[in-house]
Amino acid sequence: FIKPTEGLVTSFFSNGRRHPVLTGVIRAHQGVDFGWQGTDDKVVASASGTVRVHPFHPKGAGNYISIVHGNGWTTGYLHLKTILVKNGQKVKQGQVIGIKGNTGIGTGVHLHFELQRSNGWTNDFNKKVDPLLHFVDPTTKQWQGWLKDLGYYNGSVDGIYGDGTIKAVTDYQKKNRLH
Repeated sequence: FIKPTEGLVTSFFSNGRRHPVLTGVIRAHQGVDFGWQGTDDKVVASASGTVRVHPFHPKGAGNYISIVHGNGWTTGYLHLKTILVKNGQKVKQGQVIGIKGNTGIGTGVHLHFELQRSNGWTNDFNKKVDPLLHFVDPTTKQWQGWLKDLGYYNGSVDGIYGDGTIKAVTDYQKKNRLH
């Protein structure tokens, strides 16, 4: 898989996240959010497959699509401002499929991206996986290099946001009294 859009991660995959809009509600966040960059808000197919356009969901996902990859994986792209593909269309990895938006329930322009082990769309959290563990992120790779130079990261500078990267960031934040 490739990173589906530019932008920093603004909300991580979690089984117990406090919902930012539905105050006080603890709800699984079944993917990751990439924030608004202000320059390039294109969304691309993370891998080749067949598009499924879903009905607009005003109380959640807004405009969204999924791509069935035919190898047991499906990706989801939620809160889109614009959908640039049609239901049943075959797309190639890296092809532009939409524009980030704030449709449905959200706190601003972003892409909510999901990765799941299924040949079709599901809301079953047990079939979801953390997308950050399955593609190389150039920003993460850059951070890993900086953290390695500062002595906080001992792993491979590979751009995969895993436990070692999380620990290095947390250690750096604690030492420097950052949140």
